[in-house]
Amino acid sequence: MRTQLLDILAGQNGSFASVILDLSQITFVDSIGMSVLIALLRFCNESSLNLKLVGVQPQAKPTFDILEMTQVFEFFGTIGDAIGAAEQK
Repeated sequence: MRTQLLDILAGQNGSFASVILDLSQITFVDSIGMSVLIALLRFCNESSLNLKLVGVQPQAKPTFDILEMTQVFEFFGTIGDAIGAAEQK
């Protein structure tokens, strides 16, 4: 999944400035899931893209807290909020 996601983004050739990832249907993030998110964040940083995570469920939030990723990722409650923040940058 990581490779497929990064390949899709790499093929966009700068046609957007932000990546908004809707996690509202994800109730658990394990080490593999977190490694995908970190790889995506790294790719976005290297490509001058902003990564915004939307709808992180309360069940998944502790993983971000334990790994201190709440300071690394941008979190939004709704896609609209994330789009609004992306448009302001």
